[in-house]
Parts: sequence; structure tokens; C-alpha cells
Amino acid sequence: MSKTALSLAACLLISFTLHSQAPDLETSPSYEVKNAINNLDTITAVNKSTINAESNLTQYFDTMDSLDQKTPSNYGYRIQIQSISGPNARENIYDKQSEFISRFPEIRSYALWSSPNWVLRIGDFRSRLEASEIQEMIKPEYPASFILSNIIESQFKPKD
Repeated sequence: MSKTALSLAACLLISFTLHSQAPDLETSPSYEVKNAINNLDTITAVNKSTINAESNLTQYFDTMDSLDQKTPSNYGYRIQIQSISGPNARENIYDKQSEFISRFPEIRSYALWSSPNWVLRIGDFRSRLEASEIQEMIKPEYPASFILSNIIESQFKPKD
């Protein structure tokens, strides 16, 4: 056991003396060249990551723009003025739509199937305030009308 401890101590002593006698690497010409190459690699890596980030952002914005151009509808508000169910619901809702168009020709109307009812919704409003103004205008004829969030027809047409 003492021989093992003695040989271990000798190895440690030899390794410490070897490290203490090592040449000063920071002043050697090869160290300066290696340091310059490492700095150049770091700068190149940073520039490549910046270029990659910029191209990724550009690609993201191009994708979003193309999606916006292909999506003809947006979220907004409509006013539901009638809901009818039953065997003649479709014909009745189209009659109500004709009646509405004769009273308010400037407001678009939509007769839609919303299971299990046919509904009559009007307008393509970008804000709830816009929908509220029209609702107040039609309230005497349609007192049960209410505003709901809906996909509306966009006023901007997509590019083909």
C-alpha cells in the first residue's frame, strides 16, 4: 500500500513540475495565429446566424403576406335578425330576406343554415360599434336582433 501511495505522489510531483515549466503560450506566434483564427470563426458564426435569422424573418413575413392575400374573409360582426326552424324554414327565411332588402337595400343580408335553424344575418361590420349603430337603426322593425361575432366578407379582394 505504501508503494502505491509513494508512486502516486511521485506522479503528481512530476506532473506539477512539467506544468510549471511549460512555455508561455500567450506570447508564442502559434498562439496568436490560433487566437486570430478562433476570433474569425466566431465572427463568421455570428454573421451566419444573423443572416439566417434575417432570412427566417423574411420567409415568415412572406408566408404571412401570402396567407393574408389568399384569405378573402376576416373576423368581424353581423347582426342576426331572424331564426326559423321547421319544414318551410328555408322558404320563410328567404321571404324575410326579401322583406329586409326592400326596407334596407344598402345593407347586405345572408340567409344561412345554422343547424337546426335557418338564420338571417345582416352586414359585414369590422367593429362591434359599427354593428351597434346599424342595430339601433333597425331595432324598431327587428326588436329581437342581436350582434354576434362572425366571419365576414372582406372589403379587399385577394390577388390571384
